[in-house]
Amino acid sequence: MLRPWDLQIIINTNCYRAVYIQIADAIIHAIKNGKLSSGDALPGSRQLAAKLKVNRNTIIDALDILLAEGWLDSKLFLYDKVYIH
Repeated sequence: MLRPWDLQIIINTNCYRAVYIQIADAIIHAIKNGKLSSGDALPGSRQLAAKLKVNRNTIIDALDILLAEGWLDSKLFLYDKVYIH
């Protein structure tokens, strides 16, 4: 069983930065500050979208950025795990 998701991601709807960028930045910040460490599993996109009250596509866009930049490692897109170099 995955550990409970305990990160608080605050989305500023008045910000010029897109919501998916804010989410990706918050996850990167959590990795850099040690709140997420290598091997930690993230919640599924549906669960995270429901928790943050955003569209699932917004979460997918954020995860795509994190995957492209090497912050996450996804095995067959069944789950996402934090990957730290």
